[in-house]
Amino acid sequence: MPSSTSDINDINDTITINVNPKQVTQFDHRMTRLFYSSRPTHAECLLRCQILSFFNSMWQKYLVEQEQNAMVDPDNEHYQHLGLDLRHVVVEEHEIATHPMKPYRKRQRRDGVDDEHASNCSGNERKSDTSTDHASQDKSETSGSNVSDSNNSSDLWCTPLSGNDKLLIIKNGRTGTTLHQVRIPCVKIFGSIAFGLDGVGSDIDLAIPASVRNSQVDSHSDHDFQVSLLCAFERRLKFACAQSTKLKTPFRWHVERILHARVPILKLTEVAVTKGALSVDIGIQSTQMPTARLLRYYVSYDERASIFYTFIKRWSRARRINDAMYGYPNSFGYVMLVTKFLQLLHEPLIPVVVYDSAADNVIKRHSIEKFRRNRMTLLELAVAFFDFYHDFDFVSYQIDITTCGLQWKHGSDYNICHADQESMLIQDPSVANENVTRCLKPYNLRIMQAEMFRAYKCAVNADWNLLFEERDEEC
Repeated sequence: MPSSTSDINDINDTITINVNPKQVTQFDHRMTRLFYSSRPTHAECLLRCQILSFFNSMWQKYLVEQEQNAMVDPDNEHYQHLGLDLRHVVVEEHEIATHPMKPYRKRQRRDGVDDEHASNCSGNERKSDTSTDHASQDKSETSGSNVSDSNNSSDLWCTPLSGNDKLLIIKNGRTGTTLHQVRIPCVKIFGSIAFGLDGVGSDIDLAIPASVRNSQVDSHSDHDFQVSLLCAFERRLKFACAQSTKLKTPFRWHVERILHARVPILKLTEVAVTKGALSVDIGIQSTQMPTARLLRYYVSYDERASIFYTFIKRWSRARRINDAMYGYPNSFGYVMLVTKFLQLLHEPLIPVVVYDSAADNVIKRHSIEKFRRNRMTLLELAVAFFDFYHDFDFVSYQIDITTCGLQWKHGSDYNICHADQESMLIQDPSVANENVTRCLKPYNLRIMQAEMFRAYKCAVNADWNLLFEERDEEC
């Protein structure tokens, strides 16, 4: 697919801002405070850990029962060759404690990630980093806020992104010989928490494994199978709530089924401990989950990226143009727009990376090590972003964060049903034929770009209050 640079000339022009350096600094400080003040505290991360542990334990019990049923099935392909005599079989359960289920501190880099770390961002290294954070957190748990301990970094409270797996060991009850071992997968967190863009009161998005041996499904197909699993989850939850005194769990849940959506989910609202202030979305683990690895990489690459992602998300919500239910992009769509913008800068802020599923690793497709280091202020980024997108030619070009430059728009390559679903084409990084912004209506695209132009004028004058003034719903 040919690329074009004709629409990125404006992004490389000299940025003219109608304010003095002091006002630029004040605007940058407000944007920085917006990010750090909205980060979850230790107490909120601890609550998330408790909820993650509760649902992980509940669903793993279901998976263990499914595995035990398979053991007694004489036709089951996984057990028929073992010739189990169930009268003399002992099944042991062991938690595989790869990480403690408690909040940990993570260092937020302020000067960007060095090239060595950027090119070797593997899952094993992240586990090692997390272990270091866990080991050092005990010294600082008396403070629940996110604090800066140096001029070059800040510490953020984070939540583990998964429960712990469990190991089933099937033994001969007479001899103690191990006959078979089965690993029971865990529940994982995805969405804004997994990206590192969560804030106070963010919903918890949980993905439950589909089965013991095939934990992931294609979220855009297998619809009936996903619904059946979610119904099984709901039944288990009702049973767990009925046994709440015995299980010593304080949580109570109101369940809303959203099963007819393209990607079915259960929306849970906690009504006892948080009095309805906490929501948990339950979905099935999918092949699309590695997207979180890409975005978490970008968030960690440069402090300005994480701050700017949050800034645009909060601005779009204040102006009421961030809601898929009403025909606008959701927060993920805006994250994609920001990512592409930061890659297209004359001096890019972030590189182009892809997820290598075979190596389970994030690798760089286009490095930025040959470019001069980007030294734009946050205000300059805001002005350039709004200027770039308020008249961007979405009719001709599509957005793809895994390729360099811009590509011509090819709606026929995507899984869309009618022309309205290609008003804006943003390729899902993990699914080649899915449009992230298929819900955007043509008229709403015009509103969105008008809001971008309004925001550009506010940003040029560093008018924070006018920029974030809530838009009337009738507008």
